[in-house]
Amino acid sequence: MSGTRVLFSSENGLELTTDKVDAAYVAYLTSCGGIVNEFQSISNPLWFSSFYDNNLDCTWRIELGDISGFTIVNNLFDMEYESGCGWDYLKLIDGNGYEQNFCGETREGVFLDSYSNYEEEQQLEDEKSERNPTTQLVNVSNDGFPDRMFIAGGSATIRFVTDSSLRHGGFHFNIEKPSRSDIEKLSRFEIIEYFAKQVIDSVADEGWGNRFSGRMQKILSRLRDADTGVSCHEQNFPGESADEEDQITVFDADNMCKLNGQVNAAINSYARNNACDGRGKVYRQIIRSARKVKSFFNVKNDC
Repeated sequence: MSGTRVLFSSENGLELTTDKVDAAYVAYLTSCGGIVNEFQSISNPLWFSSFYDNNLDCTWRIELGDISGFTIVNNLFDMEYESGCGWDYLKLIDGNGYEQNFCGETREGVFLDSYSNYEEEQQLEDEKSERNPTTQLVNVSNDGFPDRMFIAGGSATIRFVTDSSLRHGGFHFNIEKPSRSDIEKLSRFEIIEYFAKQVIDSVADEGWGNRFSGRMQKILSRLRDADTGVSCHEQNFPGESADEEDQITVFDADNMCKLNGQVNAAINSYARNNACDGRGKVYRQIIRSARKVKSFFNVKNDC
């Protein structure tokens, strides 16, 4: 082929040519991000090694449509450790705009870059540890990525960013339908969010569906923001015994009118116990807003 040069040849006839390198490089570039619109696997790009490259900034947009949720299955996660994940990191933003950032290892066994001099790598790491990273992230987890993570709704964004040194193994995820065990392992808030999304999806094609979705998402976002992780029932209701751990445990996904009421009751209970952060009586504000959204759905849906 004109313009093709042989870069390497072996005794058994194998050849590495410039056109093969060019094709591999194009594939490498196109693997740095993209649109994910089906259940599949995604991983960081690798260039002739088992380690991610430096100075990457790749974004995958997950767009699975109107579904209640999906699960990210972690097959591999190994990124450079820094207490605030300021060097290399994976950023996950769910469909509601909630951001989380990850670095470090999920499992033992760091993948050191065998193509680099170990002493030089260690010197770089020591030098980096003496200065603060320029990237400041929120909601940081520096001990790897969960083995399985459920995401409510059908959309999310994954961004993979690396700096100019210390390459590691990267990540390899499967995007899958959630299993029954995934749902059972969700936090109470995630369960509420999951079933709220089912109610939202049930009226997505209605003319008023977007208004209902926006109002429900606003309540869920406010509930999430007000949750400090510690119960404030005593603060909200001095002298009263705390609610049982969310008494609403049955969700009837076959009847949207019932499910809407059950989601509303669960939001109310969760707010009474966990809506702690904000101005004024936040739990009362959330309950009042949730009641209006419930009534809006019932009227529009002839419940």
